[in-house]
Amino acid sequence: MHMTKVAIVGASGYAGAELIRIIHAHPQFELGVLAAGSNAGSTLAQVHPQFSSVPELAGKVLSLSPKTIVIGTVDETCSSKRFFNIASQAGK
Repeated sequence: MHMTKVAIVGASGYAGAELIRIIHAHPQFELGVLAAGSNAGSTLAQVHPQFSSVPELAGKVLSLSPKTIVIGTVDETCSSKRFFNIASQAGK
């Protein structure tokens, strides 16, 4: 099965942690870049201790958040409507 790689900007906040949890549990998504401004360089476990017991997440290093995001694709996988439809199934 093809996995869709997902980047999260704002990964150090509450909403970012929830997105990480949902995407990590979803069979069609793979976590890519986790970006967080003031916490850049920290590991995910340092910022969100609840991920300390998840080895594949605990050591991920947060990147510096970009000032601007440009999406250069017309591919359906970039559609926010499609993303949220798939992501909403993660809790079911």
